[in-house]
Amino acid sequence: MIFYNKPIDDLSKELLKLIKNRSLEWLTIKEIQDETWIDHPQKIYNRLDRLIKSWFITEDYEVLKMPDENKIFLPFYWWAQCWNDWAKIFDEYPRDRIEIDLDENNLKEKSYKNYFITRAKWKSMEPIIKTWENLLIEFYPEFISEWYKYLIKHNDKAKIKKIKKSNYKIYLYSLNPDYPDLEVKKEDDFEIIWIVKEIWIKM
Repeated sequence: MIFYNKPIDDLSKELLKLIKNRSLEWLTIKEIQDETWIDHPQKIYNRLDRLIKSWFITEDYEVLKMPDENKIFLPFYWWAQCWNDWAKIFDEYPRDRIEIDLDENNLKEKSYKNYFITRAKWKSMEPIIKTWENLLIEFYPEFISEWYKYLIKHNDKAKIKKIKKSNYKIYLYSLNPDYPDLEVKKEDDFEIIWIVKEIWIKM
């Protein structure tokens, strides 16, 4: 899966400021180097490509936005089921990259290298997780405790469940009492991949 894009470096920020203040169309490579202190033409092209892919500029080098140290972009994958319907978010490209305000979401102290956002579907985890709730997910491929909510892979489906282990058996259980527990069979394709870190992410 594709995770968080690292913040752009200081030289890329200088390049972005230059694009905003002066059109690249009228600048030579040497002038760009002198203005930004980027020491090699290929490094300029690499940074321009990264700025495009990170949505700071268009392919025509028009500035879309300036960097905000209080905001990050996280990849957004589509539905993660809270029940049995098929939903595959594994091994796909993100549908979008979502700008997240760190202060609004109280996420300032976290590391985001292995984070992404998905959206819950169905009612098995209500009232804690509702359909259309935006969830911050962390890549963490192991069981910690029954207190956590996990995004797991179960027979090629992405499911949000709590997990309990009893008598050498694994059970996936819901918070909504209307939905029965699921026992993980030996022949099942089962893998713990992510932890639901935050709910109600504001976008």
